[in-house]
Amino acid sequence: MKYFGNLLFVLLLLSGALGFGVPSLHAHGRYLRQAAKKAAQKPKQAAPRLKAAQRAAVESQSAALQQVRRELIRIPGILQNKDFKTQLDLLEQMGIQPAHTQDARALFNQISQVQEELSPYTYNQPFPLKFSTPSTPTNGPQARSRAAWDAYVQSLTENKNYFSWQSPSTLQTVYVGPAHFPANPKHPLYPCGQIVPKLVEERHGSLSEIFDIIFNSSLTQEQKLALARHISQTTEVIGADVILRYFFVHKQIPAVKLQGWTPSPLGTTLLNYLRHKEISLIERLKQGAPWTDKEANLFLDLASILPEEESRTMLAALTYLDPASAQHLLLYPQTPQLKQMQTQINHARQKGITAAERTLKKEASSQAVKAYIKLLRKRIAKHFVHMRKLEERIESFEFAQQQMSKTAHITPTLNNVSEALYAQAYYMRIKNLYNKLNTYMEDLEEELNSLQAFFPEIEQ
Repeated sequence: MKYFGNLLFVLLLLSGALGFGVPSLHAHGRYLRQAAKKAAQKPKQAAPRLKAAQRAAVESQSAALQQVRRELIRIPGILQNKDFKTQLDLLEQMGIQPAHTQDARALFNQISQVQEELSPYTYNQPFPLKFSTPSTPTNGPQARSRAAWDAYVQSLTENKNYFSWQSPSTLQTVYVGPAHFPANPKHPLYPCGQIVPKLVEERHGSLSEIFDIIFNSSLTQEQKLALARHISQTTEVIGADVILRYFFVHKQIPAVKLQGWTPSPLGTTLLNYLRHKEISLIERLKQGAPWTDKEANLFLDLASILPEEESRTMLAALTYLDPASAQHLLLYPQTPQLKQMQTQINHARQKGITAAERTLKKEASSQAVKAYIKLLRKRIAKHFVHMRKLEERIESFEFAQQQMSKTAHITPTLNNVSEALYAQAYYMRIKNLYNKLNTYMEDLEEELNSLQAFFPEIEQ
């Protein structure tokens, strides 16, 4: 949450209070940006000490701007939403004036710059956020892996289990060392550390072998995912060759430390493993052979980890179309035939036609349908809990948001305006999330009811 230049605090000290009117707030924002630019051209100095009231105002403004950034990232087309005008008005009172023609990304960058200027004076630094549009790094995976490998080889000559290197594009230092697992046996992830000796006792040729051990272990689903995801995300930075060698040589699992690093949810390595493992399990159904209980449970566990829409479409294709279609979706998640397949799935679902009438034997088809129904129920239950929590947040913020808006209108101090902006942005973002989740829940329940109507023999 970053924003003020040195001049801001001179102004605050001269004012003796934070009770600026709307014109004063607007003027301060303009002067602050000018001061920040001048300060950036001078040698960096320690931030001045702030009084409690001044610190509270800065922290409040920083938190509010962070909420608006999150909102811009997560609500497409938000600038066209009439309810967002309230926040634009509050931003203008702070001296942040968006151009009428700018888009969400431009406003996001503008607010990020303000936060950058605020950061020397806040305890809570802005959490790194970025739009989902992928950017192509100047040093690709091969360059990163090569740099990691060279640094790791050097550490071996020094008999160390930690190493580092500097990224040639970002000039950031990447640190790698052994991962530390919870030492408290009551910690939910404590068992992850206990399985490490089994993972590193032999030299493995690929990470798929590591994932096989993890997902066939006695760990809970949450523990399996946490451990596998950590390995996959670490691999994205240091490469598979380094991580496999590290396992065998040091008998430990490495961990990465990199400032501002926001890894992908699963990591490419784990995502590829999930897809190819599901394909191999579906191949058994394709040949008409039913799964063992162990295979059925593994299939369901892995399907629940895949990205939700991808998993749902794949299972629907397996249930209503044929195994080959499900395998194709796993191999090519962004296939051009996706819309056509979804149309075929909807048609077959409405007619009550399943893959049993096509290529699967009855027993194998029943297993696929059972797996799909079980996963739908599991996801409905999970989303129901999330919806209840969101409802509680919405109820608690509705009243607060209304009161803070009134207070900011009557007494437009920097602190009051910031609190009103925070409440409005938070409320709008959570309400939008609730509406999306509610719509998705309705779709899941409709599909579950349809499946149970066509397959009454499958237990409720």
